Amino acid sequence: MNAGSKSSYCNHQKQLTNCSLQSGTTTVDLISILSHLLLLEGYNGDPGISTESAMDYVEKRVAQEAAKTATAAESTLFTPLNIILVSVLLYTAYAILRPSPPPKLPKEEPAIVFKTYTPRTLLPFNGENDSPVYLAVRGRVFDVSRGRNFYGPGGPYENFAGRDASRGLAKGSFDEDMLTEDLDGPLDTLADLNADELEALQGWEERFLEKYMVVGKLVAAGEETKA
Repeated sequence: MNAGSKSSYCNHQKQLTNCSLQSGTTTVDLISILSHLLLLEGYNGDPGISTESAMDYVEKRVAQEAAKTATAAESTLFTPLNIILVSVLLYTAYAILRPSPPPKLPKEEPAIVFKTYTPRTLLPFNGENDSPVYLAVRGRVFDVSRGRNFYGPGGPYENFAGRDASRGLAKGSFDEDMLTEDLDGPLDTLADLNADELEALQGWEERFLEKYMVVGKLVAAGEETKA
């Protein structure tokens, strides 16, 4: 190798060292490639293969290796795991930042109109076919639909649904014989109840007033217009 080749070799070696630091390729690898090419020139004795040509070839190889390294770095960003993680992060951000739906307003219950009932007009409010459950206590008609499990069909007090329950509550009996048979006759005056029974009835009436809404009053048939 002549002096010019050596000088050119040294200059190119410095350039390749700088390239290697930027591209990630080791200096030892580049020098090995360069030395191999120069040895080819020396052993083969081919004057067509100059040191400058060898250096140019090595520079091209360095550029190719640097491009491969950049491509590999980009490809590592798009691995299935990274894609899954990014998707999870995006979904989490969306779930946190998305506007919440407007709150639903509670459904208003239909207004209850205070009415006058007779034993016959009260009878349909017995809870069957999803109808309201009403019962009467001493002339007051209560909506006990919230206690359907007790006063509706199948409940322990179902005989009182749609009826005047005053006598049965006073005597603590839930049998049908406590109910007025003649729906078109006068109301039960409860005149034969003793003090204990009246006290028990009052307790029931107070309980109903605390828990249930009064929706009307009970009158005998034919007295609707007088009420």
